[in-house]
Amino acid sequence: AGGSLLYSVAADPHSDSEENYPYVTALTQGRCMLESDDLSGSTHYTVYTDSRTSFATDAYLSLYEETSGRLVGFRYGRSGTALYDLLDFSGNVLCADISSINGLAEDGLLPIRRGFTEGWADESGRWLWSRSIWQSPTDETSANY
Repeated sequence: AGGSLLYSVAADPHSDSEENYPYVTALTQGRCMLESDDLSGSTHYTVYTDSRTSFATDAYLSLYEETSGRLVGFRYGRSGTALYDLLDFSGNVLCADISSINGLAEDGLLPIRRGFTEGWADESGRWLWSRSIWQSPTDETSANY
C-alpha cells in the first residue's frame, strides 16, 4: 500500500504580503492541491495525484473538493452570473454551468439548478428529474429566481 506525499513547495513571493504565498490543501485519497496567485491577481490551482501533477488550471476563482470526492470550480459566466462546474481529479468537466449546487449525493446524484431549471441530474449533467423554477405555487410571491 502506498500513498502520495508532497515533499516540498518552493515559494517565490512577489512581495512581503502573506496573500502571495502558495497554499496546500489536502484532498481525499492521498491527493493535494496547490493554490497560488500571480502578479495579475489570477489564482492558479494544481492538483497532484501520487506525487505527480494530475492537472493545472486558472479558469476558476475558487476550486474545492465536494464531500463525494469531486471538485467544484467557481467562476463567472459571460453575463457576470456566478456558475459552478463539477470536475473529476483529472480536470475533466463532468457537469458545467451550474447556477446552484447543493452537494452531491453518494450515489452520484446532483441536486442542481441550471438556468431556469432545477432538479436532480447525474454527474454528466443529464436531468433525471427536473422542473421549471416557475412551477411552484409560490412563484409570484417568491424571490428565488
